[in-house]
Amino acid sequence: MFELIFDKRDPFCQEKYEKLKINSQSANNLNIQSLSRDLSDFLGLGSGLTPSGDDFILGFLFIFTLCNAKSLSYISEEIKKQLTLTNDISATMLKHALSKRFNLNLIKTANYLQKINPANFNDCIDGIFSLKNYGHSSWQDCLLGIYTALLLLKA
Repeated sequence: MFELIFDKRDPFCQEKYEKLKINSQSANNLNIQSLSRDLSDFLGLGSGLTPSGDDFILGFLFIFTLCNAKSLSYISEEIKKQLTLTNDISATMLKHALSKRFNLNLIKTANYLQKINPANFNDCIDGIFSLKNYGHSSWQDCLLGIYTALLLLKA
């Protein structure tokens, strides 16, 4: 799935994906404090108006919010404490996410995810990928957060 979403030349995406892939494979043993620390480590990392790490966190928070994950409140509090590690624009974006307010692309993604079934799987995935129309790499980074959160919740 990573290869479908990301350009392998992006070292940030590759490194973070590998780290969380390892965590997601052992999600049953995952410590919520460790997960929160891993997510907080992404704050402010990467390039762009909204750094890649922040976009990743946005996608991750979106899925945990959508699925009402038990650990969401703890993770949210930990991220909230660390928002000074990023720029004002990203901090504002993440504050909205922590308040369960998300951008239109993420809302459209939720609609596609709710419609997925074996008969229309490819159409839904194509629809999600067609939304990658903002930022240089923001949508890709956000999709990585979505994908990783889904892996963690699935385990």
